[in-house]
Amino acid sequence: MKKIVNWIKHPSLSKRLAVSFLLILTLSVLILSGVSYYTAESSIEDEIMRSAKNSVDQLNEMIDQNIDKKADAITYFSEVIKEKAYTEKGQTSLRQNKDVEAVFTRYLPQGILF
Repeated sequence: MKKIVNWIKHPSLSKRLAVSFLLILTLSVLILSGVSYYTAESSIEDEIMRSAKNSVDQLNEMIDQNIDKKADAITYFSEVIKEKAYTEKGQTSLRQNKDVEAVFTRYLPQGILF
C-alpha cells in the first residue's frame, strides 16, 4: 500500500506518460463503445420495425384476398342463384363455384326453395 501512495506522491515523467496513455486509451474505448452501442440499437430497432411492418402487410394482403373471394361468392350466391338453381337435378350450376357449393351444402337444408 505504501508503494502505491509513494508512486502517486512522487510522479516521474514515465509515470505521467503511463497514466496519460491509460486515460487516452480508456476514454477512446469508452467513446467507441458508446457510439457502437447507439448505432447497433438504432439499426436493430429499425430492422425489427421493418420486419413487423412487412409481416403485417403480408397478413393484411392475405386477409384481403380471402375476404375478396368470399365477397365474390356472396355476390354470386345472392344475385345469380335463383329458385331454378335449387330445383335443378344435382344443382350443377351451384357446384361450379367451390365457395357457393360450400355455403349451399353446409347451411341450406336440402329441399328448401327460394
